[in-house]
Amino acid sequence: MPLAEILGSIQRSELYVVHIGRQNGPRVATLTVDDRASDLRWTEDERRDAARYVHKLYVVPRVAPGLGSALLDWAGRHAAGAGAEWLRLDVWTENRRLRQYYEDQGFSLVRVVGGLDSGALYQRPSTTCVERDPSLIIVDSTTEYVPPPSEP
Repeated sequence: MPLAEILGSIQRSELYVVHIGRQNGPRVATLTVDDRASDLRWTEDERRDAARYVHKLYVVPRVAPGLGSALLDWAGRHAAGAGAEWLRLDVWTENRRLRQYYEDQGFSLVRVVGGLDSGALYQRPSTTCVERDPSLIIVDSTTEYVPPPSEP
């Protein structure tokens, strides 16, 4: 993902970083939730649907079991609060383990788009929740970006 795209997500308050315990605690997860559907993946009719899209979901392994599920549920509530009917995402087509994970989280396969690595398209109603530990709802939008130091 190009830096300009990441910065745009930050500026639009679409990029979220999850910390343990407090805002300056260790970062354990990140995700982006937005309303922009890929023209390469979603049909014109689907792009007109009231939907939010999860991108770049990453959870540090074994730090907070159930956090991924809780974040997807949070994203669904966030989407529903914005008037979206669907929570959608795309998954690497060949990653059967990850695809099964999303299916276990209540997502249904819409279709597989040929010719794209990340062409397995999934969706679930934004109101679906499968979280196992409601205490894991600890997400705040990240709106700051600190660029790396300039090279001398």
